[in-house]
Amino acid sequence: MKKTDDRSDRVWHVQLETIGSELFLRYRKRLMEPGISLEIRRDYPGLPLIDLLIRVHAGRQLIQNGDDFRALRVLRSGQWQQMLRAREHPPAIDNGRGDRLSQLLVVFGGLLFAGFCSLPLLG
Repeated sequence: MKKTDDRSDRVWHVQLETIGSELFLRYRKRLMEPGISLEIRRDYPGLPLIDLLIRVHAGRQLIQNGDDFRALRVLRSGQWQQMLRAREHPPAIDNGRGDRLSQLLVVFGGLLFAGFCSLPLLG
Protein backbone atom coordinates (compact mmCIF):
# COMPACT_ATOMS: atom_id res chain seq x y z
CA MET A 1 0.00 0.00 0.00
CA LYS A 2 1.36 3.39 -1.00
CA LYS A 3 1.71 5.91 1.80
CA THR A 4 0.73 9.46 0.82
CA ASP A 5 1.61 12.52 2.81
CA ASP A 6 -0.23 15.83 3.09
CA ARG A 7 2.23 17.55 0.76
CA SER A 8 1.51 15.20 -2.15
CA ASP A 9 -2.23 15.60 -1.54
CA ARG A 10 -1.86 19.36 -1.98
CA VAL A 11 0.66 19.34 -4.83
CA TRP A 12 -1.28 17.33 -7.40
CA HIS A 13 -4.00 19.98 -7.84
CA VAL A 14 -1.34 22.64 -8.40
CA GLN A 15 0.36 20.44 -10.99
CA LEU A 16 -2.96 19.70 -12.70
CA GLU A 17 -3.84 23.38 -12.68
CA THR A 18 -0.42 24.19 -14.18
CA ILE A 19 -0.63 21.73 -17.05
CA GLY A 20 -4.29 22.42 -17.66
CA SER A 21 -7.05 19.87 -17.91
CA GLU A 22 -7.21 19.92 -21.71
CA LEU A 23 -3.50 19.21 -22.19
CA PHE A 24 -3.49 16.58 -19.46
CA LEU A 25 -6.44 14.69 -20.91
CA ARG A 26 -5.11 14.90 -24.46
CA TYR A 27 -1.45 13.99 -23.82
CA ARG A 28 -1.55 12.02 -20.55
CA LYS A 29 -0.35 8.73 -22.02
CA ARG A 30 2.50 10.34 -23.97
CA LEU A 31 3.79 12.94 -21.49
CA MET A 32 6.79 10.83 -20.50
CA GLU A 33 7.91 10.30 -24.11
CA PRO A 34 10.83 12.32 -25.44
CA GLY A 35 9.75 14.91 -27.99
CA ILE A 36 6.28 15.43 -26.57
CA SER A 37 7.03 19.12 -26.17
CA LEU A 38 7.55 19.43 -29.92
CA GLU A 39 4.27 17.65 -30.61
CA ILE A 40 2.37 19.92 -28.25
CA ARG A 41 4.15 22.92 -29.77
CA ARG A 42 2.93 21.83 -33.22
CA ASP A 43 -0.65 21.47 -31.95
CA TYR A 44 -0.60 24.75 -29.97
CA PRO A 45 1.65 27.17 -31.90
CA GLY A 46 0.51 30.20 -29.88
CA LEU A 47 1.70 28.72 -26.60
CA PRO A 48 5.00 30.33 -25.51
CA LEU A 49 7.91 27.90 -25.24
CA ILE A 50 8.61 28.54 -21.55
CA ASP A 51 4.92 28.08 -20.71
CA LEU A 52 4.90 24.83 -22.66
CA LEU A 53 7.98 23.51 -20.84
CA ILE A 54 6.51 24.39 -17.44
CA ARG A 55 3.25 22.61 -18.33
CA VAL A 56 5.03 19.48 -19.56
CA HIS A 57 7.17 19.41 -16.42
CA ALA A 58 4.10 19.70 -14.19
CA GLY A 59 2.39 16.88 -16.09
CA ARG A 60 5.44 14.65 -15.80
CA GLN A 61 5.65 15.34 -12.05
CA LEU A 62 1.99 14.44 -11.72
CA ILE A 63 2.62 11.10 -13.42
CA GLN A 64 5.87 10.38 -11.56
CA ASN A 65 4.18 11.00 -8.21
CA GLY A 66 1.47 8.50 -9.13
CA ASP A 67 -1.33 11.05 -9.02
CA ASP A 68 -2.32 10.77 -12.67
CA PHE A 69 -5.25 8.43 -12.05
CA ARG A 70 -6.49 10.60 -9.19
CA ALA A 71 -6.39 13.64 -11.45
CA LEU A 72 -8.06 11.71 -14.26
CA ARG A 73 -10.85 10.56 -11.93
CA VAL A 74 -11.45 14.12 -10.70
CA LEU A 75 -11.51 15.50 -14.25
CA ARG A 76 -13.89 12.87 -15.58
CA SER A 77 -16.29 13.15 -12.65
CA GLY A 78 -16.60 16.92 -13.02
CA GLN A 79 -15.25 17.59 -9.53
CA TRP A 80 -12.34 19.60 -11.01
CA GLN A 81 -14.66 22.37 -12.18
CA GLN A 82 -16.20 22.50 -8.71
CA MET A 83 -12.75 22.76 -7.13
CA LEU A 84 -11.79 25.60 -9.48
CA ARG A 85 -15.02 27.48 -8.78
CA ALA A 86 -14.47 27.08 -5.04
CA ARG A 87 -10.98 28.57 -5.42
CA GLU A 88 -12.23 31.49 -7.51
CA HIS A 89 -15.07 32.28 -5.11
CA PRO A 90 -13.84 31.51 -1.60
CA PRO A 91 -16.28 31.89 1.26
CA ALA A 92 -16.61 35.42 2.55
CA ILE A 93 -14.56 36.31 5.62
CA ASP A 94 -15.08 39.06 8.14
CA ASN A 95 -12.66 41.49 6.39
CA GLY A 96 -9.85 40.59 8.78
CA ARG A 97 -11.30 42.61 11.64
CA GLY A 98 -10.85 39.70 14.04
CA ASP A 99 -7.12 39.40 13.33
CA ARG A 100 -5.68 42.23 15.43
CA LEU A 101 -2.19 40.73 15.59
CA SER A 102 -1.77 40.91 11.81
CA GLN A 103 -2.94 44.51 11.79
CA LEU A 104 -0.46 45.41 14.51
CA LEU A 105 2.38 43.65 12.67
CA VAL A 106 1.59 45.59 9.49
CA VAL A 107 1.61 48.89 11.37
CA PHE A 108 4.85 47.93 13.15
CA GLY A 109 6.45 47.00 9.81
CA GLY A 110 5.43 50.34 8.33
CA LEU A 111 6.92 52.23 11.26
CA LEU A 112 10.11 50.19 11.06
CA PHE A 113 10.39 50.90 7.33
CA ALA A 114 9.82 54.62 7.86
CA GLY A 115 12.46 54.62 10.59
CA PHE A 116 15.08 52.98 8.37
CA CYS A 117 14.30 55.34 5.52
CA SER A 118 14.69 58.40 7.77
CA LEU A 119 18.06 57.30 9.24
CA PRO A 120 20.12 58.73 6.34
CA LEU A 121 18.29 62.04 6.71
CA LEU A 122 19.25 62.32 10.38
CA GLY A 123 22.91 61.51 9.84
